[in-house]
Amino acid sequence: MKNRKPLSLRVPAPKHRPGDKPDFSGIVVPEAGSVPRPDIDARAHDIRELAYSLIRVLDSNGQAVGPWDPRLDAETLRRGLVAMLLTRAYDDRMYRAQRQGKTSFYMKCTGEEAVAIAATLALDSDDMCFPSYRQQGILLARNYPMVEMMYQIYSNVMDPLKGRQLPIMYSSKEYGFFSISGNLGTQFPQAVGWAMASAYKGDDRIAASWVGDGTTAEGDFHHALNFASVYRAPVILNVVNNQWAISSFSGIAGGDESTFAARAIDDCRGGHCILLIPDEPPHATRRDREEPEPDGPSSQFTVDSSQFVAPKRNGSRTVAGGACRAANRAGLSGEPRPQTRTVN
Repeated sequence: MKNRKPLSLRVPAPKHRPGDKPDFSGIVVPEAGSVPRPDIDARAHDIRELAYSLIRVLDSNGQAVGPWDPRLDAETLRRGLVAMLLTRAYDDRMYRAQRQGKTSFYMKCTGEEAVAIAATLALDSDDMCFPSYRQQGILLARNYPMVEMMYQIYSNVMDPLKGRQLPIMYSSKEYGFFSISGNLGTQFPQAVGWAMASAYKGDDRIAASWVGDGTTAEGDFHHALNFASVYRAPVILNVVNNQWAISSFSGIAGGDESTFAARAIDDCRGGHCILLIPDEPPHATRRDREEPEPDGPSSQFTVDSSQFVAPKRNGSRTVAGGACRAANRAGLSGEPRPQTRTVN
């Protein structure tokens, strides 16, 4: 007869269900500009706390402050804002068309436009992007013809992919936009493999890829990080914590035990407003293009867009609202979103 106690399986459950009032009382929100920005050659263990902190660039008055302020010129800000507004308008138009039965499928990126657009503006035009289905802003930021995107949505005779892809699964080699896949996470190891090949050939181009928070529960996510770490591939891997996971909430993906940022291997920082992201990819790309460091890859970069607020009117001028933050941490935004997240 055994005296051992029976085992029990822990199954994470959401702390809040739809309709519940979320509790953010345990969240520590630092002052805007108070989180230090590490040197470009900082080692992994020296920046670990950034994965658990909150990086804010905009203060409560909408002013960019602190060491993470990229100090962008007016033309760059206007270019980014135009691309964000264009992406929002394109999304709205195509979504209405889908609801009217004019096309079979569409996926919006509402609330996270800056994740794709600001990062694209920071990358070189010949760097290769491996997006998910919510980074249509990459193509618009690179001036890809919008009408050809619409052709692909409608799968008509002018579709550059000749109807061989599901609507919104764009592809363009000329614009450095790898074919979108409907299978979650496949683009992550593909981006790492492309980056490894680029380094092997002695090229100077790097890769960037994006996944949602739910995809971090996929094996492809971990395979990509492992290969990126072992071979120090010149790739930027973005985790967009948009809280839109289709099949699992953040606890299943490991969010109850740690932040999504902490699960990456090296350069774990993030942001979701256009003022932080242009500053962050160059920080990562410089590490990618220079000599790799001895303690791991210089490529892991996580993004949290769950509280990004799209451009809004502030008096007579248009500003990009929203606070910048490290991945999977709650923060302040230009407008309240009470339904946004389960706190880890």
